[in-house]
Amino acid sequence: MNDAAALELFDLARLMAPGTLVEEAALRRSLFIAARKNMVDEALYYAQLYARRFINSPYAGQYADLLVDLVVLNYGKVGDDRLNQILSFMDRPRKREVYLRIARKAVISGLRDLAVFAYGRAESLLSPSDTAPQALADLYSGMARIPTDGVGDVLAGINAISEQQLSPRDRALREAARIIAVEVMRQPDPNSLTQAFSPMMNGPDEAGGEVKRAQASKVESKANPSNANLAASSGDEAAAKFDETFKGYVSDRRQTLERIDQLLEGVNKEIKS
Repeated sequence: MNDAAALELFDLARLMAPGTLVEEAALRRSLFIAARKNMVDEALYYAQLYARRFINSPYAGQYADLLVDLVVLNYGKVGDDRLNQILSFMDRPRKREVYLRIARKAVISGLRDLAVFAYGRAESLLSPSDTAPQALADLYSGMARIPTDGVGDVLAGINAISEQQLSPRDRALREAARIIAVEVMRQPDPNSLTQAFSPMMNGPDEAGGEVKRAQASKVESKANPSNANLAASSGDEAAAKFDETFKGYVSDRRQTLERIDQLLEGVNKEIKS
């Protein structure tokens, strides 16, 4: 109820009970409050203290979640050097785990550059026996590369990842990434590109010809009203056909987006739990 007072009391608790679970809990809660209040420098200070003193704690997993959230939301302020200072107190597997978590959250949050950086660092910490972490690194790197060139190769790489190496929530991410890659590669329906005549979109000669034909059509319509009614009816039918085609295109894309949203919604629920 009073964050500022809580931080002071946590500092007092750490001073009075160093090296105990009291200090460990006080540091985790101080990191949580500082991150929530956007006190980035203070949060980094608490994160480094925790990594130095309690990285082997049974509660270090919760600390890792707080650290990942802090880095992803404030990477511009954190930077590589300060992150490396914190991770310098961790062994190789823990560093790799943190980088993989950062890559995963960055991919979901749409932070491509951070995701590329994080999975690159994670891959540099992999050994040949790390099959499951390698599968995660491949998945996150593939997701980060979908908006770039070579989507076909990215899709092939995503399809090659064994589901047995992934958790249920990462399987959902893999399916979402696969759907997005397929949609990116899908050829547009020519009917969806149909447009009404616009002189501004045609060449000068073609536009002039269309204008002359339109003027001639008006003259003929005045002379023969039945032809005018026939032309209007034909135009209405064409417009209705185009409208139905466009509605079908939009409906198909909306269903695809809903499938992706449902997959990611399940992933986010697991992250929060």
